[in-house]
Amino acid sequence: MNKIFSFFILIIFTQIVHAQNVGIGTLNPTLGKLEVYGAFGLGKTVAAFGSDGPGISLQRNSPAIGFNQYHDETGSKYMSNGYASTITLNENTGTLSIDMYGDGLKDGYTINKKNALTFLKSGNVGIQDPGRVDATLIVSKNLNFGSVSIIGVGRSQDNHFAYGFYENTYIRPGHLLGELIFNEVPNGKIIIPTPTSIGYGGTTNPLTTLELYGGLAISKRDTFNLSAQNNLYTPTNASIVLVSPASPNMTELLLADGQVEGQILMILIDGTSNNGTFLNDSGNIDLSGQIVMQYSDVLTLMWRKLTATTGRWTEISFRQNQH
Repeated sequence: MNKIFSFFILIIFTQIVHAQNVGIGTLNPTLGKLEVYGAFGLGKTVAAFGSDGPGISLQRNSPAIGFNQYHDETGSKYMSNGYASTITLNENTGTLSIDMYGDGLKDGYTINKKNALTFLKSGNVGIQDPGRVDATLIVSKNLNFGSVSIIGVGRSQDNHFAYGFYENTYIRPGHLLGELIFNEVPNGKIIIPTPTSIGYGGTTNPLTTLELYGGLAISKRDTFNLSAQNNLYTPTNASIVLVSPASPNMTELLLADGQVEGQILMILIDGTSNNGTFLNDSGNIDLSGQIVMQYSDVLTLMWRKLTATTGRWTEISFRQNQH
């Protein structure tokens, strides 16, 4: 009889539990099927699972998930021997952080905390960095001076950013036959603001903004069809202009102002033309005298600013018969 009675009591209790939410520390659970109100003692740990070994804890107040970690009234501790980690949300700033802890002992305080990953409320990300509002992604070396901030792995060649103690940066094609392309965007710019050495075996202490070790080739060029009705050439971002005189008579070549001080312009005459041109030492052109150019002649000029709004194309060299 007692067994039958106990059986009916168990059925009734099961139906009651199945029909309503369960609260621990509260008589009115409304947030879920199981609601735990409060934490253990004066600490932050609300629940612990697998605490007989390296388990998981759930914590309140800066809510966190602890892996082999819990938080009592005195601080953060290891649940079991070994390493630990936490995922924590700062409810006041909206920052979510993943932190790693060094090897420790059961119930001992966590040690050697290192911030591995941080997400700001904006979605910006910091790797070994607390994150910044002005950077979508920031990667910090912290105190790992002998290491590298980022490695971009290629098929056979890697890219290293802030590598080693001196934090050198190596940018390479990902394959031995690959190409290294800088700024292929039309009208894009590459800016070198400080002294820089480029070239295999070049100096490591350049004295000018750009020092090249090895050959230099200027390959981009512009074309200009010169005629009596069209004799004003406006320099572009090309350093070479190939002039094609259309008139059987010599037509003066005029030049518009340069784009920036120090701009180099090399003028060549098209070899398919039997005509030539001439430039005068006047206006915005500064020459040693009138220069007459025909096929195979090369005139090199540099734009030199005189005031904020004026300047002159200054002759650097004039070579004739450069077949």
